[in-house]
Amino acid sequence: QLCPLIDSNMELTVGGYKYFFNEERTQPVTHHVVCKTRSSQCLKLLIDKFGPEFVTCRNDRDETVVHLIAQHQDDSWMELIPEPIVQQSLKVTAWKGRTVTHYAAMNDVSDSVLKLLVDKCGVDCLKSLDNDGNTALHLAAQYQGSDSMKLAKTVLGTDCFQSRGFSNRTVIHYAASNTSSHTSLKWLVVLCGTDCLKASDKDGYTAVHLAAQYQGIKSMELMKDALGTACFYPSKSSQEKTVFHCAASNRSSNASLKWLVQEFGSDCLTKFSDKFGNMPLHFVAEWQGADSMELMKKELGSSCFQLQGKSHKTSIHYAAANRESNESLKWLLNEYGPESLKVPDKDGNTAVHLAAQNQGVDSMELMKTKLGDACFEIKGKLRWTPVHFAATNLSSNASLKWLVKELGSDCLELPDKDGNTAIHLAARYQGIDSMKLMKEALGKDCFLLKGCLNRTAIHCAATNESSNQSLKWLLKGYSNRMPIHIAASSSEKLALFNWLIKECGPDCLKVPEKNGNTAVHLAAQYQGIESMKLIKKELGTGCFHLKGRLMRTPVHCAACNKFGYSVLKWLVLKCGPDCVAAVDKDGNTIVHLAAEHQSADLLQFLIDQIGPQVLSLKNNKGETLVECVEKDSDNDRKARKRNWIELTKDFESFYLEEGAVSVNAEATDDLLNQLRTALEARDDALLRRLCLLLNSNVELTVNDCLNKDRTQSVTHHVVCKSRSLQCLKLLISKFGPDCLLNRNNRGETAVHLTAMHQENLWMKLILEALGRDCFKDTASNGRMVTHYAATNETSNSSLKWLVAEFGRDCLLVPDKEGSTVVHLAAEYQGVDSMELMNRELETDCFKELKGSQNRTVVHYAAGNNISDAPLRWLVKNRAGGKPFREKWENKQLLGRGGFGDVHKVLTDTGVTCAAKTLRLPLQLGDQLDSKARKVDSVVESEKNLCQLQHPNIVRFLYITQPEPATVVVFMELLDGHTLENFIDEKPIDEEKIRHFSKQICSALLYLHSQQPPVIHRDINCTNIIVLADGTDRLKLIDFGLSIKLEQSVSHISASTSPKGTLNFMAPELLGDGESESVQYSRESDIWAFGCSVYQMAIGARPFATAKNLLQLVRLLDQNGAPLLQTGQQSCSQELLDFYSLCTAKDRKARISAEALMKHKFLTRSCD
Repeated sequence: QLCPLIDSNMELTVGGYKYFFNEERTQPVTHHVVCKTRSSQCLKLLIDKFGPEFVTCRNDRDETVVHLIAQHQDDSWMELIPEPIVQQSLKVTAWKGRTVTHYAAMNDVSDSVLKLLVDKCGVDCLKSLDNDGNTALHLAAQYQGSDSMKLAKTVLGTDCFQSRGFSNRTVIHYAASNTSSHTSLKWLVVLCGTDCLKASDKDGYTAVHLAAQYQGIKSMELMKDALGTACFYPSKSSQEKTVFHCAASNRSSNASLKWLVQEFGSDCLTKFSDKFGNMPLHFVAEWQGADSMELMKKELGSSCFQLQGKSHKTSIHYAAANRESNESLKWLLNEYGPESLKVPDKDGNTAVHLAAQNQGVDSMELMKTKLGDACFEIKGKLRWTPVHFAATNLSSNASLKWLVKELGSDCLELPDKDGNTAIHLAARYQGIDSMKLMKEALGKDCFLLKGCLNRTAIHCAATNESSNQSLKWLLKGYSNRMPIHIAASSSEKLALFNWLIKECGPDCLKVPEKNGNTAVHLAAQYQGIESMKLIKKELGTGCFHLKGRLMRTPVHCAACNKFGYSVLKWLVLKCGPDCVAAVDKDGNTIVHLAAEHQSADLLQFLIDQIGPQVLSLKNNKGETLVECVEKDSDNDRKARKRNWIELTKDFESFYLEEGAVSVNAEATDDLLNQLRTALEARDDALLRRLCLLLNSNVELTVNDCLNKDRTQSVTHHVVCKSRSLQCLKLLISKFGPDCLLNRNNRGETAVHLTAMHQENLWMKLILEALGRDCFKDTASNGRMVTHYAATNETSNSSLKWLVAEFGRDCLLVPDKEGSTVVHLAAEYQGVDSMELMNRELETDCFKELKGSQNRTVVHYAAGNNISDAPLRWLVKNRAGGKPFREKWENKQLLGRGGFGDVHKVLTDTGVTCAAKTLRLPLQLGDQLDSKARKVDSVVESEKNLCQLQHPNIVRFLYITQPEPATVVVFMELLDGHTLENFIDEKPIDEEKIRHFSKQICSALLYLHSQQPPVIHRDINCTNIIVLADGTDRLKLIDFGLSIKLEQSVSHISASTSPKGTLNFMAPELLGDGESESVQYSRESDIWAFGCSVYQMAIGARPFATAKNLLQLVRLLDQNGAPLLQTGQQSCSQELLDFYSLCTAKDRKARISAEALMKHKFLTRSCD
């Protein structure tokens, strides 16, 4: 009943989600509907209302509606989504890099979607890894039953259940974590044998530990029957947690814990401590309820609750930290009385503090009842009061709200030991609701209070790891007043960082915070390559040498980037190898920092830059890379780096400075098998060692990324598989540069394949070794090295380098099938390559250039499986060719007018755009041929609209005439609302009028300056769109093509019948003046623009009382343009003058768009 009443797919905050700490989600209505409702009619209704394309929009976790259908519904819901959109969604990854198949595997209601996807996509969809290393199979074991396991066995075989995912867990581990059912675990034990239960994950947990934590008695009995009682006792994880600890932290039930106590006696609750000193008894208080407290008392006696764990905490401290329920806390309070709430742990924190941090209003009221308001003034660690703790509550801000109401707003401004207030802490740990609470209680200036390191609440919001919503909300009010590093410290969104630079200017990037770091340093440490490109564009590469905290440059900071080494690699390539040896205050180079924070692959990259001497660089403490590796807190990564160091040292000892190699060996079967394994595993350290042993450039059969065997020389394989430039240098040194010119069975040299798989550094090495001629070789398919570089899906740096070296002509050379570099780059690469082509080629190659099967660049971009960004870029910016091959499908009605409709359409090339269909009143009979010729002439002349390019004008893509009486105009699809809806019958402030008027006037100046001039003919507030991107940017739409077409076919003389929007029509168009004919002109556009200014200032259309043409003519004749008076606040003299110049009754007295752009009203700076 409610869905038909909403007019947009609005965002909404809804509770009741089964997430660990946050049960509320903010996302579009459609996302909520597919998660919450059991009626597919709601979704069908929304699709009919908004069109199926809306299901591709994403929430804050990058999930589309299709992802969430897969997770929460059955396969019948998938049938509601058009197949092209389903296919598109299958390529999209969401939160944690998960595909739709991953989400289907997390569906604990039905496995029908998972079965459907396996049928549709094949078994490979079950093998795809998310960012945690999990496949859909791992997740299906965690959320679904034995049917899904049987499906996996059928399509993948039994070995698939031993595959390792997150924390090195097998499918059996995940089945033991299934809270819904133990059937998957039971089935897997029968299939794989009981030993599978003993396998440990990265942290030392076995399936026994996990089953105790997530499942019930049946699983415990299964373990006992399979392994005996020894499996429970005393097996420990890496944190020294026993099975008893795990059972004590089971949030679903205490059945496993009771069973274990019955089996092993009450000693198991206190006999074992984890590495922090916590007993199972403490875990019970933190994770379970009053029933478990009764069990503890019965088994151990009341004194057990005084036993201390980590930081001298007792059970009452742990009960206060219980985020599931406060039942245990209430029970203990009844046992020990109110004074127990004030007992501090080693850090000085009481149960009052911990309850504020982890629980809700019920616990706060309990504290007040038992201890009075004075308990909320007790100070704990860092001199935090319960108010500080409540500001860090990740579950809810309800306790914080309650405390502010009880204690008054002053409690929010009390600083802790470091100077931070509850305002700073809430910005760092909570969301928008808490920010609004602060503003309401203290006013917005509270966000400028300085805390630790002179940071404000906005700085703290930039370090909020759970969400960037508080930062966005705060910046909305403080964008021009705050330093740019508040956004640079957030890894969430590049758009926010980009927006701040535009608002504050590029110089703000160089402003240091208190410790010396600029936004450049912070972006290098916390963000990605896109931010680096943006900074380079604004400031050049010199800014990457700025010194900040500890005399570190942004390159040093990038070496500490916890999200990966891509930024550091990019900076080294841009700044040159000299930056590798630059030292900070402590003598650390980026090698030392990367050794601690990055992977072995990155260390190998650094060796490729400056050679094996990387291993011997020392800091001020005399530490080399080897010692710094030992500081890495990630044990798995540390182990891989240790292995890399050993192999690299071995390699260094063999490799002579002259480049000669001292070892040769026969290519035995064993050596070739090892080489094959190293190539398929991409183990560069082992690969270098094995290449060192080879005595010839042997041919070898290796499985490629498409699971196909490829037979070619070792050199070919190395340039395809290796990430180590040293391997290629070694092969060139051993076998001479000519090894690069051997051809495989496709006629490809190693040079071709290097361009396809590697970056420009490899191309430069080949140029030094062979010279320029090798880049002109063609393979059997007629492709040159530049063609192969255009198919490089990981980087376009080789393509850029080749174009710079050999000129732009190489871009237009066709291969045997007619495909040029331009076509292939559109199919395999991103927007950056499209922009490269746009810069290099003066002709409109995107429109005219035909490739294989007569396809344009747009067709190739529509087949890009990596990204749809090139297609969107082409549609938006350059592609003047047809956006369709033969047909298009109307998806959603966007608007309806007297001559036709506007739809959101999906074309057969995959382009989504807007299409206005104009149906003309052509009738059979006299003069039909004459009128048809007039229509043809108008359509042909108006195709010039497709050449218009201006930021405030809608992009026209194509105009076609499929039938004599039908014209279809294809335009970019805009996300926004009309200016009339934005005004909403209320005056808008003068500064906004200026902002909007400047944009409209700029568009008119561009149109009127064309040769011949382009006249809009129908400017009004319904034909101006305010974009929904937060920038308040406008676009003119709906040029008066329909007016010109009607003039061509109307039986009534077009010269005497004005067309357009009545309230915005100039006097001369109404026959009030010098000519009987209707003369659309630049001046009539200016009049209509003035009327739009009037509507912005007044809130209503001009001549709103005129009901027909006769009344309008009478009002114009008597009064001219209506007076600009708001009645609420007077307009400035500049605005009044500006308006009067636009709406002079005599068209000759109206000034041009060019003159208007120089008027004081538009040129006056904003305060």
